[in-house]
Amino acid sequence: MNKKMNLRENTFLKSLTVLATSSLAAQVILALHQILLARVFTAESLGVYNFLLAVPMAFVGVICGRYDLAIVYEEDEKKVFPLVKLNVLVNVLVSFLVTVGYIIYVVFFKKDYIGDLYLFPFLFLYMAAYGLTNTLNAYNNRYKDYKMIAKMYFVRTLAQCLGMAIPGVIMVYFLKMENLSVPILIIPYCIGMFFGVFTQGKFLFQNRKEIAAVPMKTVLETAGIHKKQPLLSAPAIFANSFSYSLMTMISEGFGKACAGYYSISTRLLGMPISLISGNLSKVYMEEASKEYNETGGYKRAFDRTFKFLIVIAVPMFFCMYFLAPVLCGIVLGEEWVVAGEYIKALSVMFTFRFVSTALSPGLYACRKQQTEFVVQVLLLAVTVAAGIFTKIFNMDIISFLYAVGAARSAVMLFQIIMVFVYSRGKKKEIKTAE
Repeated sequence: MNKKMNLRENTFLKSLTVLATSSLAAQVILALHQILLARVFTAESLGVYNFLLAVPMAFVGVICGRYDLAIVYEEDEKKVFPLVKLNVLVNVLVSFLVTVGYIIYVVFFKKDYIGDLYLFPFLFLYMAAYGLTNTLNAYNNRYKDYKMIAKMYFVRTLAQCLGMAIPGVIMVYFLKMENLSVPILIIPYCIGMFFGVFTQGKFLFQNRKEIAAVPMKTVLETAGIHKKQPLLSAPAIFANSFSYSLMTMISEGFGKACAGYYSISTRLLGMPISLISGNLSKVYMEEASKEYNETGGYKRAFDRTFKFLIVIAVPMFFCMYFLAPVLCGIVLGEEWVVAGEYIKALSVMFTFRFVSTALSPGLYACRKQQTEFVVQVLLLAVTVAAGIFTKIFNMDIISFLYAVGAARSAVMLFQIIMVFVYSRGKKKEIKTAE
């Protein structure tokens, strides 16, 4: 028994190390990239860039209808190719519909951005590429090919950063062509998502004829089997993503510069989530699913992951809260001290997000998508409530960030507690058997 536990422990740490090592390199590049962006582009340009990506960002997590997750836990190997085809079809359709809807929204409600409509085809490509990446990551995750996931994440990050940095330095910083700032930010970021997809999906591309030949009847039957994904999981994730995008839209309401400061602060705050929580969630999902199928619970996977997260989360919070303004002023420049104040205001929320992001896949492992849906709807609701509260009392953006941060933290604490309760599912099974 001890040997078995040690083997699982070693597998857990080895898988996490593989993912985190390449991700660490990618996060270092992103950190340097954020410094460069702050030195080259104005807060207003970064605000426009962040706003244009707000809607696509809200949909990328559900661009495949969350059928990508089904690829990970599907027990029947014969259903994998139908799931892959289903993911591709849903991805293209949703990407197209979101792009059209976004154009309509801008034309009627955000006329200041009509001049940026020529960039929207790139937003479509970004969403389609992101959906394809979700599918390939799920396929790699199914077979524990974490090296491929980590390697391709690094390649895409490098392509996006270099694509923005090189023309930015030459055209904006040296040649002072500030009017090109937004396309220089948007186009490389969107196109960069395609880098590495052929390498990552080599096996699937080799079998593309077999995948394409899967009858639509089979695809639809497979969709029906995993109907909880679009009906419960997708709305939940969309509510979560849209709530964050809504925060971007609300921050833009205080001015484009505020949206720029908010953009830098959330990207910096998101780095430990991408580096640790995002990677840990992949390993945890696979471990929790396996343990749940064997025992009816995932206590071991939860406890190990939670302890690992807490050791990192507590000191991370103190660093964010007490050091962010000073560090932003030193590293990014004096004009970006305000971004440090944003980080300080959001530090509690992102600490809870750091933990909940890694642990929430436990709800999928035990098929409790309805709980995830409730949590994400609550996150969206409290974000809207905080925005309305701020508007009514004519508060500034810092006050809004503190208010929304406190409300969302309470909801994420509830989510973590529910994941903990479900992880003890074995007791429930024993009771049922009696």
